[in-house]
Amino acid sequence: SETISNVISLDDTAQQISELPVKGLRLPENIILSLNRVGLRSIGDLYGVPREALVSRFGNIVNRRLDQALGFKDEPVLRKPLDMTRVALKKISHQ
Repeated sequence: SETISNVISLDDTAQQISELPVKGLRLPENIILSLNRVGLRSIGDLYGVPREALVSRFGNIVNRRLDQALGFKDEPVLRKPLDMTRVALKKISHQ
């Protein structure tokens, strides 16, 4: 049987995500609209823009999200808080 893998190597990440819309970077809607207004619609469109220009226009968030998407910066993953009511009810029902 053949195994199919959807894992993308770090070297291929930039190419693989280049055609995704900038919305995929999970930016605030006002920044997405501003990027689109100046013709930056895909993640790949951002690659050729000097980072300083992005910072001066949009702050650090665009570069941070881009670096996270490319695997250059860590992105913390937060665990969903445990619903203690559900845990307590489960304990009661098992007694």
